[in-house]
Amino acid sequence: MRIPPRLCALLSLALLVPCSALAHDVWIVPASFSPVVGEPVAVRLKLGHPQQEVEPVARNPKRLLRLVALTATGEQPLIGQDGADPAGWGRFAEPGLRILVYEGSAAFMELPPDRFEHYLAEEGLDAILAERRERGETTRPGRELYSRCLKALVSVGEPSAEHDRVLGLDAELVLESDLAAPPAEPLTVRVLRRGVPLAGVLVELVRLDGRGAVQGLRSDAQGRVAFTGVASGAWLVTAVTAERSRAAEADWRSVWTSLTFERP
Repeated sequence: MRIPPRLCALLSLALLVPCSALAHDVWIVPASFSPVVGEPVAVRLKLGHPQQEVEPVARNPKRLLRLVALTATGEQPLIGQDGADPAGWGRFAEPGLRILVYEGSAAFMELPPDRFEHYLAEEGLDAILAERRERGETTRPGRELYSRCLKALVSVGEPSAEHDRVLGLDAELVLESDLAAPPAEPLTVRVLRRGVPLAGVLVELVRLDGRGAVQGLRSDAQGRVAFTGVASGAWLVTAVTAERSRAAEADWRSVWTSLTFERP
């Protein structure tokens, strides 16, 4: 029986268990990527894919480890009401770059062998596919612990000379390019796991409004990808990293990561 897309998304919201590859992604959407100083900013979480159906994700205290805004010198909690959308609110008293960060606790999912193989292929987890084949595990269900590490870049007040930076999250995407650089210049993103660059990870870029094509590139030996043709507007970058799990209840441990930002 085929599950209707909207029901699939609602079930994903309730359980945060993926129904399809497009339903996996979660990202941060601030009410403004360039708020004025002192302006209240709603911080929402979205689930789905910009080119498909998108659903809100309410603040869930059972899964939320951290939702904060970071500066170069400290962190500010983004307060919110449990079960509510927006997931958090911020008011920034000083100008400058804020890195909004969401970290979620790990959850378990189990998929039948064919669905798990399909999921691995769609998310570019070729190394996991190869390892399952080498070990004769392709007929075994996929048992996975997964979590999410999300970031968004917000420039408060006047344009800031500050840049995104490595935070040491379980997994993260780091924008190394200047947002104000001409669109003709490549936009470089780095993918890291616990601060270590990862090679061969599929990193995808898409406009938040869903227009245009999705760009997908594999990270190089230094964990970098360089996207071209990134015009003004709001953008979403996503990646999935996975490795063998050390926990007895799962064979794999994955981290879903995303980064949102706006080019002026």
